Amino acid sequence: MGFSDKFKTISDILSKHYNINIHEKNYDGYIVKQLSESNCIRKGITSHQSHIAITGEQMELFPYIYSKKYIENDDQSMKNFFVFKAPVNIYKSNCEIISTGYIDFGSAEVLKEEMCIYPRSGGSQIQLSMKQNGDSLNFIKFRELIEPQDYLVLLKKNEVLEYDAFIVQQKYLDSQSFKSVFEKYRNSTKCVTFVGHNDMETNPLVEFIRPYQIIYFGAPGTGKSYGVDRLISKCYPNINIKDNPFVFRTTVYSDYSYYNFIGNIMPTSKDGEIGYEFKAGVFTQALAMAFEHTDKEIFLVIEEMSRGDIASIFGDIFQLLDRDDSGISDYSINNDLVSNYLNEKNIDIGEKIYLPRNLHIIGTVNTSDQNVNVIDTAFKRRFEFVYVDVNPVKDDNDNFLNSFTFKLDDTEFEWNKFYMSLNELITNKLELSEDKQIGQFFIKFNNIGTDEQKLDEIKNKLLHYLWDDVQGAVISDECSIFKNEYKTFSSLYKAFDKGKNVFSNELMTIYQAIDIEV
Repeated sequence: MGFSDKFKTISDILSKHYNINIHEKNYDGYIVKQLSESNCIRKGITSHQSHIAITGEQMELFPYIYSKKYIENDDQSMKNFFVFKAPVNIYKSNCEIISTGYIDFGSAEVLKEEMCIYPRSGGSQIQLSMKQNGDSLNFIKFRELIEPQDYLVLLKKNEVLEYDAFIVQQKYLDSQSFKSVFEKYRNSTKCVTFVGHNDMETNPLVEFIRPYQIIYFGAPGTGKSYGVDRLISKCYPNINIKDNPFVFRTTVYSDYSYYNFIGNIMPTSKDGEIGYEFKAGVFTQALAMAFEHTDKEIFLVIEEMSRGDIASIFGDIFQLLDRDDSGISDYSINNDLVSNYLNEKNIDIGEKIYLPRNLHIIGTVNTSDQNVNVIDTAFKRRFEFVYVDVNPVKDDNDNFLNSFTFKLDDTEFEWNKFYMSLNELITNKLELSEDKQIGQFFIKFNNIGTDEQKLDEIKNKLLHYLWDDVQGAVISDECSIFKNEYKTFSSLYKAFDKGKNVFSNELMTIYQAIDIEV
């Protein structure tokens, strides 16, 4: 059987059983693929795989973007940089015969939807139609109509970047002849489907094709939370971060536990009767939101991760942190508390829980707090660690953020220049580690009203940190942050309150010499 013979078999089935007429001249290639349970995404199927693997010469039917083709040294992260969204048509007659009303066609006979085409590094396969990577909702519903052992028929339109998709039920096709069929019709290799700019969709969510598991770490005040907010704002530029329902935030503290994170069974009182019910923690709330809104990016932000026993806080959830190529957990676990909560919200993912691709976990760690609880190596391997240095950040107009100018005696100080001078003294003169440095946002001046209040913040927050945590850690007395005349913190505090310049000659020399282009 050649192109025409096999095409006629398919077209006869579509005409006879689904009232759809297609014509060979309109297509230049097609795939008929029998789907296993792991390729199906209907409810009740426990497989986490959501894509359909296309291998070998079948890949010729789809646009294929592979990083090694256009960059000198292949970077693993580049394999997730592009996902192609192709237009795909689904037909009312086909879907209605399988399940009446499951997809709302309205008065239309055909809906043009979107299907993702996702490259695998190494060129071994294309992953087609990934449920949580941007397929249109109606195309996801179309795939939910496919039962294991049914056939997905994809036909590429002649010299156009567009596909027709049909479901052919198992009973209508001979599995020996059509288990996996790929046919193309081209007069010569010069018959090319050209893809123009109008065929491309520019989507700001492309950067979120892979789930983020990132920990931002650095000295206090370096803007780690600012970096988190900027990352989220790339996805939701028009939603205030504080009002975003898709962002879940928690802060770890010394007594923070697994049950704060996951949830706990708590006593309740209703109509005078004492009962017990599960109160979901921030992780469980975020997980439910991710499954409820597969078309949205959900962010779980965990601040100050090193201030608690983070391995104990995650507990069995740690097993879910390994992700496969599609961004879904490599492994799933039994957790009755979470599973029951999801079931009560009518979220059916089977008996075991796992992380979907659209759930991002982002943490922050103050390096100066590492002595509180050290994050173990096994936990670190599951996250990308992004170092946030102490260099000041500028806005779009090239002005330093969080700037403040103040005077002590006759010397005028600009905050960004001042704290960078402190950092140079701390590491080069006092010979302390980077952990003792401070960042641009150690004091957030934009959140403080008057200049007098801002100066009070320096007095009440910065002086104590420098005296106790920095100068107190210095063994030698050859160099100091403060003038030698201040032997007690109370004398230092009172002098600063009177507007005295309490800082040492060593620091002032650095301040006068340093140039950070203020």
